[in-house]
Amino acid sequence: MGCRCFCLFENRPCNSVQQHRRQFRADGCPTRELEGSRLGIATAEMNRIDFDTVQSIGLELPGVEEFRSRGSRALKVRGNLLACVTIHGSAEPGTLMVRMDVHDCEQLLAEAPDVYYVTNHYVGYPTVLVRLSRVTPDVLRDLLRMAHKYVSAKSDSPSRT
Repeated sequence: MGCRCFCLFENRPCNSVQQHRRQFRADGCPTRELEGSRLGIATAEMNRIDFDTVQSIGLELPGVEEFRSRGSRALKVRGNLLACVTIHGSAEPGTLMVRMDVHDCEQLLAEAPDVYYVTNHYVGYPTVLVRLSRVTPDVLRDLLRMAHKYVSAKSDSPSRT
């Protein structure tokens, strides 16, 4: 029977209590004792961020609405994509694509490459990929605010003809 933790190093749910017994504690899951440690293991309850969380935070922002983009859940502002669940095969499972200024993307990638990344498919676009298993709701809220500011500014600017 597996424990209810998520191994961030292996980017998958843990299903081996025996492994934890050998490596960490005699009574099972290391997250009970080592929660928040540098081991990179977080409880599922502690770090349960999925698109439902993204949606609830995103819909708090002005003008944001949910829609489907190529069969995937997404958020938009005034008809412009804000964030979506990645569907391209180059992205890791559990990844959110967020649109934002290229300079902000570069800064995030430099500061936390274990959280933010891009694949060749997304290079050249004002987007960053976010590993949802590695962000907190507060970080996600800040990311969506940055994205909202960027996308809103783009939709407010006059279009060129």
